[in-house]
Amino acid sequence: MGSEEHERIAKAIARKEGTQYKPETRGPDIVTPRRVIEVGIDPLALAQEARQVQRSSKVRYLAGPPDFVQQAIKQLQGTGIGVMDGRGHIVRRGTRGRRR
Repeated sequence: MGSEEHERIAKAIARKEGTQYKPETRGPDIVTPRRVIEVGIDPLALAQEARQVQRSSKVRYLAGPPDFVQQAIKQLQGTGIGVMDGRGHIVRRGTRGRRR
């Protein structure tokens, strides 16, 4: 099921980033001192996933399986939100958000 894939990807990326995935918290799935990462699996929910990281002042990323990544690259052009694959490899670099 989709949530199992989400869990698997989130745990793998959290392990790679040296932090923990905390599914019970609100907001982005993975937070490190420098990055926020939201894991998505459904390309149709891309806008909702992007809103999770949009307001952060850290470097922002969305991560997911190949179909999600391809759609994210197209739709997030010019937003400053980067894209990672399901293993945590950066496909497109993200930038820091602005403080408001």
